Amino acid sequence: MLPAGLSIIHTRSVKYKDKIIQLWGECLPGTPEGRFDWLAKGNPAGPTEWFLAVDENNGNVVGTGSLMPKELFYNGIRIKGGIVGDLMVSPTVRKQGVAQHIQRRISDSLVKLEMDFLYVVPNDKSKKLLVQAGIDHVLLLKDYLLPVDFEHYYKKLGFNLPVKFLFNFLQNLGGVFSVHTSSDEQCTISVVSNFNEEIDDLWEIVKEIQNILIGSRSSAYLNWKYCRNPVSDFRILQYRTLSGVLLGYIIFSVTNSKLHIFELISIKSKYYAGMIAELRKFAKTNQVVGIYLCTTKNNPVLKALRWRGFFPIGGDLQILYKGEMFMEKRAWAFFEGDRNI
Repeated sequence: MLPAGLSIIHTRSVKYKDKIIQLWGECLPGTPEGRFDWLAKGNPAGPTEWFLAVDENNGNVVGTGSLMPKELFYNGIRIKGGIVGDLMVSPTVRKQGVAQHIQRRISDSLVKLEMDFLYVVPNDKSKKLLVQAGIDHVLLLKDYLLPVDFEHYYKKLGFNLPVKFLFNFLQNLGGVFSVHTSSDEQCTISVVSNFNEEIDDLWEIVKEIQNILIGSRSSAYLNWKYCRNPVSDFRILQYRTLSGVLLGYIIFSVTNSKLHIFELISIKSKYYAGMIAELRKFAKTNQVVGIYLCTTKNNPVLKALRWRGFFPIGGDLQILYKGEMFMEKRAWAFFEGDRNI
């Protein structure tokens, strides 16, 4: 049972905006206040749903969970999903069942909100409670690394032997991985700050690719998710033919000299080699030590990326989901941008 005087409410209202921001300051210090309005406005799939634990005595929000609507497509058919996030509880009411009640309320909202499925990439603290709430089906995620500065990782592993020749060999090997294939030699890369209707033309092609589940990549979605995001700064590289035809794009951020890919989209798999080669050039020029990618093990793009030098690091991560019970049989083109940011 909930502690006396607390209730769980489901709302989209801005009534609790200041109280939610106050809890962010308590549990997630540094979260920009503008994130609330960003979640409420601009997402083509709809405003974020809030599930709040409210103290009836003073109106304070002492726990939150959110559900961000997300459009996905499979063989051109629209699927309505939701990303679970903002799971936090004030220290004043922890270990009193508040988190469990919030997560159960989110799980039970699937039918009411007419969503096909909801999902979350949990941390260790929330995983057990989410499973108990019924968000208990699992897909596996994996982190991958493409080293750019091999000497950095060589030193990080703690090797002190005088084998400079090995470092030079690995650097040269990385250069081999960055070579264009013949089909990509007549292509170029450009840096842009936003997305226009040209992206929508590309998206119409990509979303019709058969037997791949993929989240919406319309210009409206991309501009909201990345160009107006108050939390992180993103960079966009577009890949084109010399005549200007858009073939694909990469969205990424750079933190602590590490480049993290959030989106990697192309109309054909053969262009990924050239796109990664150009991204690696960018990384070397900007003193990046490595390119990181988090994706599902069944992402059809992964084969092409492994061939370009990405290799798995760390243990398996999980996506927990509820609904669409045949999800695990689908190839999901999942990237970091498909998580709650």
